[in-house]
Amino acid sequence: MGIKFGRASLLLVAAWAGPECALPAEFHSAWRSWTAADGLAESYTYSLSLDPGGHLWARHGAVHSISVLDGFWVRRLPEPRNGDRISWESNARIYASAQGWAWTTAEGELKELRDGRWVAHCRAPPGQTLIAAAPVGSRVIVLLDTALAEYDPATAAWRTLKTQADSPIAPFLAMFAGPREIWITGEHGRPPYPWNEISGRAAHLLHFRYPEPVPGGVMAQARVAGGRTAVVEWTAGELHSVYTSADGAPRGWRGPEGDLWILDGTKLYRIVDGNKTRVPRTGVLSGNIFDVFVEDGGTFWIGSSEGIARYTPLHWQPPAGLREFDQTIHAIAEDGKGRLWFAATDCLLELDGERWKRHPIPAGLRTHAVHTDGVLVEETGRVLLKAINQEQVELVLEFDFERGVFRAVAPPGGRRIQSMSPRRAGGVWMATILPGVAGFQVDRYDQGRFLPQFESGPGWQGSDVRCLLERRNGDLWAGGISSGCAWRKRQADPALPKEIRVCRQWCLRPRRTSQRGRPVGRARWRDALRRNALDHSARRPGSRAQFSSGARWHTLGCHGGWRRTRGVGQLDRSRLRRRLALVHLL
Repeated sequence: MGIKFGRASLLLVAAWAGPECALPAEFHSAWRSWTAADGLAESYTYSLSLDPGGHLWARHGAVHSISVLDGFWVRRLPEPRNGDRISWESNARIYASAQGWAWTTAEGELKELRDGRWVAHCRAPPGQTLIAAAPVGSRVIVLLDTALAEYDPATAAWRTLKTQADSPIAPFLAMFAGPREIWITGEHGRPPYPWNEISGRAAHLLHFRYPEPVPGGVMAQARVAGGRTAVVEWTAGELHSVYTSADGAPRGWRGPEGDLWILDGTKLYRIVDGNKTRVPRTGVLSGNIFDVFVEDGGTFWIGSSEGIARYTPLHWQPPAGLREFDQTIHAIAEDGKGRLWFAATDCLLELDGERWKRHPIPAGLRTHAVHTDGVLVEETGRVLLKAINQEQVELVLEFDFERGVFRAVAPPGGRRIQSMSPRRAGGVWMATILPGVAGFQVDRYDQGRFLPQFESGPGWQGSDVRCLLERRNGDLWAGGISSGCAWRKRQADPALPKEIRVCRQWCLRPRRTSQRGRPVGRARWRDALRRNALDHSARRPGSRAQFSSGARWHTLGCHGGWRRTRGVGQLDRSRLRRRLALVHLL
């Protein structure tokens, strides 16, 4: 169990008086809820616990079943209570091992779930109250108001760990059992198990309840001088107040990012960097909140009269410094100095190390969200940005980083730029069209000059050119609406099968070899092409890239069959679970 504790320090009491602010957009997507409509025995949920295998155990109200939720399915098991009459004081949490060995206390009895039914092992001695029970290895830790004991189900033997007489925090009030630690609160303080008591007598703290783990410590409710109730936290060997209520009985816990959550009467708050935000109580949160269970890492569950809610951040998170940015971002590029550039609707975003900077584009223009390759960096360090004006006319802007100004790139002869792509030998490939004339031309753009290279052949039946790609052997591929083509050794050749209607992006698959050293990349590319595996009108996830720093980024905000979102996301791998499947980015 190995928990380390230091001595408690003086309590610091301070009433909360911070400013309130608005919730970020991604906050609402972090919630998920379950009710009786999702298979729960009843929406009304009074107590929650999570076993080491990730299964949530929920006890309800006047029903004869509990619910065990694995995140996808609900399994119903018998309720430990025998009769129809509910004694809320004895409606304790059910704690279970990873193997499903479940224990609880109900109606003054210690009970084990065995072969689908609850078996009573013993009753509380006269004058004593059974509070909670949790399996640890082959034994069960049992908390009474007067003692903490260890019970061996195999032999029915008891071992007293702590009594009211030799514990300064007694009488005992509550217990929290996590996968690696157990916290116990008492009238005068709280110890962990194994034992190392934290007394609140010196700070005039009494009646510790609702313990919730935090990194390196614990948080609980306590009564302070003057009859007020506070949320106190013990970390780094110190005990201090984090929230005080004049007339309420607040409960507190830490969320996934270390933010403070407070339930104060009927109000739910989230406190981040000193900013106090009131959380809208809708859906499951609109009911009376009875229980909160916090996982390792801060993900937490709420049990209310309306169901069960779970709060955890999405795997893709807005990066620090850009959380309030809500414009569509659709393209990414990296320059030679490791800076990242993002096409972001009304501006060009720059990320230099950890610093974000916005470069607004000229008024009346916006970046062209259809193009996921709509931003490129020239060898000179200047940035090319695909844009569109209010009349839906396409153009390319060139951003001079040194001067901080944009200028329009104008091809000769009144031609318009439809697509662009890096050129392996230097410069940029640009597909240009002449309004009212069929076909397109590919130019090499280098240091402000347009040098014609290719003309689309008679097989080109498309309109807009959406993408260009130069292969390693020098072949140039073009894709667009209703057609595509390639130049092999400077000769035009139809490239797309007829069944592919729209091509918005080409990408090269890395050439890999089999165990015998034979190349397999080309065959897989050809097969993928025939199976319509290209990114076309039905699916368009946006621009994705893995850069020299090793960071993986993905833009969100392109339209299509996927849910429409906004912003830029960075993958937080620390939040991934093996049981969740993610789309791999090539």
